[in-house]
Amino acid sequence: MRLSYVLLVSCVAALLAPSNVVAENPSVSTVASPEQVAGARNEGNDRRLLRSHEAPEEEERIITGDMLLDLVAQNDKAIFAKWKENGVMTDTLRMHLNQPEHGLTPSQVNDIVNRYRPHVE
Repeated sequence: MRLSYVLLVSCVAALLAPSNVVAENPSVSTVASPEQVAGARNEGNDRRLLRSHEAPEEEERIITGDMLLDLVAQNDKAIFAKWKENGVMTDTLRMHLNQPEHGLTPSQVNDIVNRYRPHVE
């Protein structure tokens, strides 16, 4: 009984074991090096393959000092219309308003974002 189990296990192991011994000609490998492959893909293109998205100046400076004064004073209809036209979302606005250089309190930021929210939706 034990002999049959030993034979069974050895046969299964022999069948499932990968055969690493392969008769090959000892010749030069034809596998391309990674440098050759990368060079072929970038042939004629000297620029690096990075995103080269340049944001317009309007988007870089969503909030200026004069705008902050108008927003705090609730003179905001023209500013909100401009932001909506540029596709500024409430999360983006909150992120820009929370920057320390603007000096707004969290309640002022929430007030401005809540007043802008109906213009976006």
